[in-house]
Amino acid sequence: MNSVSKIKLVSVFGLLGCLTVSAMAQIPTDGKAKDSSPAPEYKPHEGEQPVFGKKFRPEVVSHDLVLEINPMVLLVQGISAEFEKRGGDKWSWGVDMHYRNSTVYDNDNVKARFDLIGVGPKVRIYPYESLNGVFVGGKLSFSVLSSVISAKAESDKTQFLVAPSVHAGYRFVADNGFTLAAYLGGGINLIRPEFKAGTIRSEDNQNASVEAARKKLNDSVGLFQPDFGLTLGIAL
Repeated sequence: MNSVSKIKLVSVFGLLGCLTVSAMAQIPTDGKAKDSSPAPEYKPHEGEQPVFGKKFRPEVVSHDLVLEINPMVLLVQGISAEFEKRGGDKWSWGVDMHYRNSTVYDNDNVKARFDLIGVGPKVRIYPYESLNGVFVGGKLSFSVLSSVISAKAESDKTQFLVAPSVHAGYRFVADNGFTLAAYLGGGINLIRPEFKAGTIRSEDNQNASVEAARKKLNDSVGLFQPDFGLTLGIAL
């Protein structure tokens, strides 16, 4: 056999060997032919959430209760605690408790301060999973506002306020139950909080500083009721 024939024979056997290896690679160990058709399109399951345009299967751990504080209220000289309970797969109910104490005017021997304490029952809707992720909510706040102006005499007024509000936000819950939520919204006081001039004692009616203090009180707690938070707590 000449060298040319040997080269042709080696080439044929080499080609046959390659084809054999390729065919064997298509056969799984169970002896069935491997399906070369494309994988079926992924269909999202219930509870799946979109993230940055993509989808994933989150290992969502269901929680029934959230206890948290709202440090953001410290910005307006107050404290706030919040309670939230799962009501169903995609909604929750709860109560917010808040307290504010602030001196808004202190000049020329005249001081003005107020105390605001209240509770706000609320309901939230979670499109994906209750107590986890995006939410929208509504709240009805009931508060007692006590205002005092101290000058030659002390003038005070107490009002009962009712304020419906709406808000939207997002809740993150870690595997260990730590939760962080942020929300923003607002509402309207159905009764205008106002320290009227007629409330001032007669001894201080002509005092310009008392009038400035009265206006400062009215600006501090107005008709609009903001509702915002950056809460920290635990999910149980």
